[in-house]
Amino acid sequence: MLEVIGYKSTEHKCQSLKDDEVIPIEMLTIKSMMELTDKAYIKKQVFCRIKVNQIEDQDCWWYNSCNTCKYEVSILDRAFKCTNCPKLIPVPQKRLCIIAEDETDACNVILQDMAVKRIVGITATKLKAEMDKDKPESKDLPDKIKNIVGKEYTLVIDIHKDNIMSDSNIYYADDICDFKSTNEVSNSNFSKAEQYSLSVNEAISLYI
Repeated sequence: MLEVIGYKSTEHKCQSLKDDEVIPIEMLTIKSMMELTDKAYIKKQVFCRIKVNQIEDQDCWWYNSCNTCKYEVSILDRAFKCTNCPKLIPVPQKRLCIIAEDETDACNVILQDMAVKRIVGITATKLKAEMDKDKPESKDLPDKIKNIVGKEYTLVIDIHKDNIMSDSNIYYADDICDFKSTNEVSNSNFSKAEQYSLSVNEAISLYI
């Protein structure tokens, strides 16, 4: 049918990235992240190996997040308003905030949906919805959340402007990886191109 209307396929050739086009993702400690001052890191991602020390707020384990910029929203005139961008949020997403530590320091990390789903098996929004069905208004810490305390994960951290310009020690983790050995990446840069060049089995083993 496509040939009848004169459609002609075009060839798409895959091109390998040149060395200067490879985007390096560094493995940083918490202390080295907190000491970043170079504006070039803004909006970049880094790896950070951490242990979950505890959930930030035991009595209210989730917090309401802006659907656009990911910052926390507050209640204003019975509506949710983002604390960062001037937007009213009809239905905010739920996020999970943890206190993360390593041998160098500690900081707050807000786990985004993909990160929570990888380690808990369900997003924070969905987990809260399921709790509301069984125990409306309950703020008890779910067992699935309790179980991550004391465990180690390699986080994919987004460096925000506030982390560089305002000395903010609150970080946002978009994803979580679990390397075979932290030594494989602790002393070197690990680029996206290198990730994609792994075999299928190796690539699968990176993720939980």
